[in-house]
Amino acid sequence: MNYSQIVGLTFLLIGGISIAQPEGIGSFQYISPRHGAKLVSPYNNIIIRQGEILDKSVPITNSLIEVKGSFTGIHSGKFFLSNDYRTLIFNPDQPFSLGEIVTVKLGEGLKTSSGAEVSPLRFNFTITTISGEETENYLREHYINEFSNINHSKNKSVKMAPTYQKNEMANNSLPEIFPEITVTTHNNPTPGYLFMVLFYVSPDSLGPTVLAITDNYGTPIFYRRYDGITFDLKVQPNGLLTFYNGNLFASTAAERRFLVMDQSYAIVDTIRAGNGYTTDLHELLVLPNGHALLMSYDPQPVRMDTIVPGGDPNAIVTGLIIQELDVSKNVVFQWRSWDHFQITDADSNVDLTAGHIDYVHGNAIDVDYDGNLLISCRKMNEITKIDRLTGDIIWRWGGENNQFTFVNDNRGFSRQHHIRRIKNGNYTLFDNGNFLSPQHSSALEYQIDEQNMTATLVWSYRDPNIYGQFMGSTQRLPNGNTVIGWGGTFGAVPAITEIRQDGFKELEIVFKDPYVSYRAKRFFWETNLFFTDLDTISFYNYSQAPDTAFLNLLNNTSDDIIITTTTTRTSEFSVIDTLPVIIPANANAQISLTFIPSDTGIFNDVLTIRADKETEGFGRQVFLSAEYHTSGITDESPTSPKRFALHQNYPNPFNPTTTISYKLKTKSDVQLTIYDISGRKIKTLVKQQQNAGQHSVTFDASGLASGIYFYRLKTSAGFVQSRKMVVLK
Repeated sequence: MNYSQIVGLTFLLIGGISIAQPEGIGSFQYISPRHGAKLVSPYNNIIIRQGEILDKSVPITNSLIEVKGSFTGIHSGKFFLSNDYRTLIFNPDQPFSLGEIVTVKLGEGLKTSSGAEVSPLRFNFTITTISGEETENYLREHYINEFSNINHSKNKSVKMAPTYQKNEMANNSLPEIFPEITVTTHNNPTPGYLFMVLFYVSPDSLGPTVLAITDNYGTPIFYRRYDGITFDLKVQPNGLLTFYNGNLFASTAAERRFLVMDQSYAIVDTIRAGNGYTTDLHELLVLPNGHALLMSYDPQPVRMDTIVPGGDPNAIVTGLIIQELDVSKNVVFQWRSWDHFQITDADSNVDLTAGHIDYVHGNAIDVDYDGNLLISCRKMNEITKIDRLTGDIIWRWGGENNQFTFVNDNRGFSRQHHIRRIKNGNYTLFDNGNFLSPQHSSALEYQIDEQNMTATLVWSYRDPNIYGQFMGSTQRLPNGNTVIGWGGTFGAVPAITEIRQDGFKELEIVFKDPYVSYRAKRFFWETNLFFTDLDTISFYNYSQAPDTAFLNLLNNTSDDIIITTTTTRTSEFSVIDTLPVIIPANANAQISLTFIPSDTGIFNDVLTIRADKETEGFGRQVFLSAEYHTSGITDESPTSPKRFALHQNYPNPFNPTTTISYKLKTKSDVQLTIYDISGRKIKTLVKQQQNAGQHSVTFDASGLASGIYFYRLKTSAGFVQSRKMVVLK
């Protein structure tokens, strides 16, 4: 019997409280808190779901429900039907009292849409005995211990790979606050931008942290510095950016939250855990219906001397809370490890006799193909699948309670991160590899057979020199490549790798010590703060070099934008204007570029245009191309092009059709694909072998929403290029 059970028994024996027996529970699909639940937050709401759509003609009034605390009596609150028309929610006006037993009664009167009567319901649960202030103190201590371990790992437990030389093409025109990024391998990586959060780790400090969106050479198109801890920058399905920001060592839960940014990098929303729980930093998923999934860590007092020999009778054990919030930030689903896991489910490397025990340590959430939830439990070496309708566990994979037979894998995974279900139906995860021998980290892909309960390893990438002891991520791209964020690596050890399915390394990046990034992701992205009238500038005045071109910059805001930085990677292209260049509010400015070839041939580059401030900067990039021949011979004949080229669609913007043209230098297998701004494939326009020459195809955007889309040409000859187009309805 644990501490909370003893407290509840004391209520019964001393207080003479009568607890009503449960009624009708079997008639309901989901109830939160569960009947008999312990250690419940005093701010918890009540969630009841019978399963069927309810009759919307029956008004939902407080007369249908009674919520009564054994100390506080009847609670008033707001009782309403969620927007799924199945889930009833009661949000109390006042918190429950610590240690009290709460009884919930749902009366008669509700009907389903089919006319069936909803059964009466009665259940109870017990509130925790620790206050919010105590919880925050325990959480602060938890994070201090956690990040102290990170610092310890940096100094004593990290393998070092051979030292790399700085890539000659790395961009040196970076703001002072931006950490140095070195590209050590660059073999035609996937187009798009890398999203990361770089934070400083030293023996005596954590931070500052820098949000960063960079190209494949480490050149930022956005960065912002925060003194607090930031985590998990990514593009959500709704096209907005989210990231965790908060003072982990603060005394209030309000200082820990996820922030939402739009394309102008303005903070447009804040998302926090509900029911009085503190928002955890590891994961936020915004679902297509606007709901959000996130986590909370839940420290509670447990008498561990009743659970394991030598256990601390005053231990603080940290559980895991998973929540789904609707668009109004109501908690519509809540899952608690206290209801489903045993503390002894922790792996053997967790000291269950310690004063503070983190036995789950959730670090990732994803939605499986059937709508159910996947969570990664690091301290249990387990991936758990949870029924999103009932809250029941469907299966457990890995760890002490593993239900699967591993096939083609005699190593398994340990202290893993970032479970993801990918498009082909398989699952990827980042295996930190703690406590495994030999000790290294891996990106893994498994095929799960839920009928025969097998987990077959079908793909992996491991580098024996890379060991990220903490954090890390894998992302499977639409083209089959995998972006690996190696997490807690230091020194000359790679931080980000993009790898092909055949193991060929297309990109590798090293951070300047002592910076690390929690995850690394790739997305298509661009700001709407300002635009350029061209996505690509081409110089083809072959016999008369140098040549000059002009680029118009269009300010989309009501404030002046000051361009402070323009950079290219080669010496042939350069901006000849004196900086800064001011783009007036809601107006245009122009910059001039010159092309001075160093020799005959084909030249390609990227122009980065950025507005740098003291702690942040934002920008755009424009592709540059040229071909110079002193003979004046060009490739203008469409029957014999001298190069591959993807042209800007016309018209652009368009509604609903536009034409995309491209040139093929040689006969090639061609794939022309449309993506939305989040990188989701919309349509494949061309997938066939084509002869050399000029080609064009019409794209019909009927049925698509207004917005920015990308089209990408890939050939078997190795040519890959993407361009932007705008649907305007």
